[in-house]
Amino acid sequence: MKEAVSNKIKSQLSKIIEAYFELVRLELDNFRLVLLIDGVKIDNETLVHVTTSGCDDKINKRRKLLGETFYSQKKDITDSFFLTLAKLFDEPKRNQPNSIPVMVSTISKNYHIFEKTEKLKVAISTYEESLIKNIDLINLIKEHRDKCLAHNDNKSQCNHLDSLSTNETRRLMDIIKNLVNSVSSFFDLIGISESDINKMSNESFKKNTELLKTLEK
Repeated sequence: MKEAVSNKIKSQLSKIIEAYFELVRLELDNFRLVLLIDGVKIDNETLVHVTTSGCDDKINKRRKLLGETFYSQKKDITDSFFLTLAKLFDEPKRNQPNSIPVMVSTISKNYHIFEKTEKLKVAISTYEESLIKNIDLINLIKEHRDKCLAHNDNKSQCNHLDSLSTNETRRLMDIIKNLVNSVSSFFDLIGISESDINKMSNESFKKNTELLKTLEK
């Protein structure tokens, strides 16, 4: 039984980790599009900065080239980001395979079959405390998913994201990362490493510079 439960938790962990890196990828893709449309300049191979000139010829050229494509791509990326994030916090009754509460429920029901679970209990307790502190934010994201993204025929205006900041979504991502890494260490697994995140960021930066050079020829 212990092996079966361990394998189940490991499978749930792998799905959550996969979803987390999808969030990172979507965040980087969104950042790239914002840079392209709002204006950036490349001073050299390693430095990219936002320009403050709204009349810059290069910026206007990029906006003309990107056109409506930018807005449709940005919407698709944003929608995918919040769909993925909402699923990660779905309650067990929805039976989402990459839901953190589903994994937490599996762990909590099976403490008795593992030895030395104190650190694991602390990790779950810390996660649940963070969940309580951020429940309004999580519910807002779920409501946005349910009312604005889950039904394509919904014509009502969606303003759930108007007051939402990147810092808030990153706070939720940190909660996910901290829990995943704590649980992963208990099962001797590699969780979400900073080196993997940095690798994705570096690859995205390289792609940014290549795109800018192409658009500004």
